[in-house]
Amino acid sequence: ADYKEQMLKVVGEKSEQVMDARSAGRFQATEPEPRADLRKGHMPGARNVPFSTLLKEGGMELKSAEDLRALFTAAGLRLDAPIVGTCGSGMTACVLALGVYQVTGELVSVYDGSWMDWGASSDTPVVTGPAE
Repeated sequence: ADYKEQMLKVVGEKSEQVMDARSAGRFQATEPEPRADLRKGHMPGARNVPFSTLLKEGGMELKSAEDLRALFTAAGLRLDAPIVGTCGSGMTACVLALGVYQVTGELVSVYDGSWMDWGASSDTPVVTGPAE
């Protein structure tokens, strides 16, 4: 199956938690997408953890494992359950995946197509506003 089909199954069955690394404005559809052909919003059930919140001032180093755990928990993620990361293009979701690894020692999946794939498709569900 291709990545979008796998994510449709994850979102539909809620078999994994989805963490989205994009800014809160893009996640909630209050800011424009940088690519004009993409819909605004996020995947149903996704949790927003903007990747920049994981970084220390200066943006070159991750915060402590304790601080990372607090960020993920505050976003509504359970670190003892399966997680898949997503973002705009598949890059900054890797920052979230590294953050989860720093806290748990566990690897998480990253949706390679991310919003470029999901947001450009007319057959994928999209919601707006804060995480539900």
